[in-house]
Amino acid sequence: MSDIEYWRLVDRLVSVFKGQVEPIVLGQVKPIVGYRNWVAHGRSTAEPPDGNVSPRMAFEPLTRFLIEAGSVDPP
Repeated sequence: MSDIEYWRLVDRLVSVFKGQVEPIVLGQVKPIVGYRNWVAHGRSTAEPPDGNVSPRMAFEPLTRFLIEAGSVDPP
């Protein structure tokens, strides 16, 4: 897995969990991951990608993703 640092996370999420996670949930997670990358990499562009994602807005889709992917148990 030496190439992991070069993965495009969003593309990997879609390909790995395509059959397991509902497409609508993947669609909700994509902008969250894009915003996370923008913040994590020093906000390299003047404008954030497709919307500013607050923690409250990110919590529900990310939780649904983790539940559907089988990573966490439902509450």
